[in-house]
Amino acid sequence: TSDNVPTFSGTAEANSTVEVVFNGTSLGTTPADASGNWSLDYTSFPLADGDYTVTTTALDAAGNISPASTPLTFTIDANAPALPIINGPIADDDIINAAEQGALSVSGTAEPGSLVDVTVSDPAGNIATAQVTADGGGVWTLDGNEVNVSGLDDGPITVTATATDTAGNVSPAGSTAATKDTMAPTTPVAPVLDPASDSGTPGDNITSDTTPTLMGTDGTSGDEVTLYADGTEVGTATVEPDGSYSVTPDAPLAEGTPDLTVTFTDPSGNESAPS
Repeated sequence: TSDNVPTFSGTAEANSTVEVVFNGTSLGTTPADASGNWSLDYTSFPLADGDYTVTTTALDAAGNISPASTPLTFTIDANAPALPIINGPIADDDIINAAEQGALSVSGTAEPGSLVDVTVSDPAGNIATAQVTADGGGVWTLDGNEVNVSGLDDGPITVTATATDTAGNVSPAGSTAATKDTMAPTTPVAPVLDPASDSGTPGDNITSDTTPTLMGTDGTSGDEVTLYADGTEVGTATVEPDGSYSVTPDAPLAEGTPDLTVTFTDPSGNESAPS
């Protein structure tokens, strides 16, 4: 218990006088009622955290004293656990993207055996909650199936955790920041063949270059460009600060007329539809 001024109660012979002995010292006496029920408050001073033992004897009206009761042993723990440590959302460098379908995985450490309450919130006040018990080493983990943040807005989110020990003491809250970004980039317009890769007649899109460079100007700075040939990834590049990009296959393409498409993937891992 976290109550460091506890009340003791029990049953004895009806109308007898019960003496309560606490750690070998009498706390005093209290009468049992006509049904044998009695209680006695411990009010001397707050008890320190630790283990204690209580026994009782009953004195009847004829002056007979009962044997001592079987000892009651109990523990007082009135100190709150230390705040839990949140190691951070596990996936994607603290970013929740569309591929994760609003599922946040988070882990950390807390007092061993404590119940950890995790709350994820956005600035608009939307929240998601979950509970987990820290193991014997104090480690706790919540996977994406246990923390559903699909109802939170895109943008910054806050993850907080408190630990409640077996005595009911609640720790201060630990917290960390994360980001929810489930918005995919806009679909790219069709890329064009770099004039330097368009051998023969300019503009006819017929070339002897088996690793032709494709170009575009509608990207977002820092996004990744992925080049596909007939739906198979063949190369990647990064969009320049001005939104332009050029991407070249990593290996020679076979002769023919492949459909060359590109997608944009933002830093959160959201990928656009193909051009």
